[in-house]
Amino acid sequence: MKTFYIYLANPLGFSLELEKPALDNLIGLLEGVQVEGIEVKVIEPFAENEKYLPQITPNESYKEHERKWDEFNDQVYENNKQLMAQSHMMVAILNGADVDSGVASEVAKYSLAGKPVIGYRDDFRLGENIASRGINLEVKGSVKEAIKKSGGQIVGGLDHLVKTATEYVRKIAA
Repeated sequence: MKTFYIYLANPLGFSLELEKPALDNLIGLLEGVQVEGIEVKVIEPFAENEKYLPQITPNESYKEHERKWDEFNDQVYENNKQLMAQSHMMVAILNGADVDSGVASEVAKYSLAGKPVIGYRDDFRLGENIASRGINLEVKGSVKEAIKKSGGQIVGGLDHLVKTATEYVRKIAA
């Protein structure tokens, strides 16, 4: 059986207590994609990078605290580049009043690598302006262009996401 990796670009890991159930549900749905001879695995960057979290003690100086966080940020950046490189496709969560800047950056880098991105947005705030889907003009244009150039698309609704992911896994793994 061949393993197919989906990189899940998302801002959900910043609030584990509130967002973890939604993240776990999404991972379960994507890993449940059924394509004969293919096992789908989701690479979730927060889970992959948790081991690098710095150990901060109350007696540390601000400078030491800052140094540890700088090292952590550099490690996460490099690790995420490696995780994206080993994946076959990206699913990017585009929810929020505006698309998360880290997710937008990952979408751009991924599309430059020539790999497909499926953008997922089901945020109810899209009702404020259907034409722009609730995304900042510059971010919207950049993310939309990057996803289009990657050969991907933006979808809404979990059923549509799973259906689209299944189509892409089938096409890419063939």
